[in-house]
Amino acid sequence: MEFITGFNRDQLVMMNFESCVGLDSWARTVDMFVDILPMQELGFRDVLNSEGRPPYHSSDMLKLYLYGYKNRLRSSRQMEHACKVNLEVIWLLKGLRPSARKIAYFRKDNAAAFKLAFRHFVGLLKEWWNSY
Repeated sequence: MEFITGFNRDQLVMMNFESCVGLDSWARTVDMFVDILPMQELGFRDVLNSEGRPPYHSSDMLKLYLYGYKNRLRSSRQMEHACKVNLEVIWLLKGLRPSARKIAYFRKDNAAAFKLAFRHFVGLLKEWWNSY
């Protein structure tokens, strides 16, 4: 009798990330919500540098924070780690891997915008609930 074995790690595996994320996943909800947010009106700033590495888009960073909030990823280091190992986060950020420092600075620089985004989210949920 043979044992059940896993796949060969040395073999190239093609995978579809879309099928790895469930249709009822929180990541899909976060993705949809952030895509309809008026990011500029809420106060999120996308500043393009003339030198150095280009920044991450505010909507991608907000998606990471909202997903982390729901899944108890409170620290920037936990979120950084999730970007490398969690398939839902990899799908949500389209493979981006921001550093813990970049994540922390985003939170610090957009504190007021976060409050407005959460208020917008609660208002949207109330509106959906009342129309349901």
